[in-house]
Amino acid sequence: MAPTFAPAPFASFARALSPTSLAAVNHGADHRSSSRTYASAHAQTWQEVVACIPVSYRAQCTGPLKSLYDLAVKVSHAEAAHNRLLEAKSQAGTPPPQILGIHEPKWTMAKEFDVKAAGLKAESHQLWLNYRNAALDKGIELKGAELDWLKSQLEVEVYWPPIAEMLKGTYDAIQQKYRIPAPEPLEDGSLAYEVPTSLHLEYGAVRTDVAAYCIRVIEIERSRVLAEKYKNERKAQLHKAAEVELGSDDMAIDQETVTKADVASVVEKTMEKFLKSQAQKSAPKSQGKGQANAGGSKQQGKKPLPKRKLGKGQ
Repeated sequence: MAPTFAPAPFASFARALSPTSLAAVNHGADHRSSSRTYASAHAQTWQEVVACIPVSYRAQCTGPLKSLYDLAVKVSHAEAAHNRLLEAKSQAGTPPPQILGIHEPKWTMAKEFDVKAAGLKAESHQLWLNYRNAALDKGIELKGAELDWLKSQLEVEVYWPPIAEMLKGTYDAIQQKYRIPAPEPLEDGSLAYEVPTSLHLEYGAVRTDVAAYCIRVIEIERSRVLAEKYKNERKAQLHKAAEVELGSDDMAIDQETVTKADVASVVEKTMEKFLKSQAQKSAPKSQGKGQANAGGSKQQGKKPLPKRKLGKGQ
């Protein structure tokens, strides 16, 4: 019978931790907060940041840190929406669906009166344009106010006091629940109890470190937005370079006046040029192959004459 070995608990524990958590555990006893929290700078998710918090405070800190991360995500979404509205205002982008859905009213009138109503129709059209512009301006104002309020909720003066109060309440509950005998008894000789020094040190370290972890979860979303912004800028540069290269063949597209017919014309010219170049490359080869195959077919079409057997008299 083959020997059996007990499972290695530390190996399972290590596999369950991320590199960030392992680094935090490795420097957990360091008296410097910068050394304890440095590993969280490499965290990719807010869950990895929460995993760096000691178990006694981890569950209580999960909710506030998750709320901070959600606020950071909402800030990035609101900022993107606000920028899109500003681009639409400057006529550099597509208006939002809320503005596109405001259709101009069309009034049915008699054919004989239609010509005389040109002035009234122009006034109606201008009122519709003014309403759309006013609605867009109000939308920009609303999204700007929302963005400012969300950013204010990420200020340390706003989010930190509730977290500090939660940490103090958790520490008070822990020190009431866990005590050890004091080295010296009371005056009446009864046994005295005190809070372990390790709990004091842990609370002080957690209070300092969680303040840094709050910044980490906000920075995770901000760094993602910056990376996405750089990616979009790079794509825009490549798109612009492709347009310049296309324009060198006298087929440049004007983004302000481009229509579907213009795009179809460019595609048709490009495909025609490509097919013509491919036909020129393949024409000599296909012609040679055709002649060779034709000659081969002629040779294969001729059947050999049967050999005549000569008799004895011949």
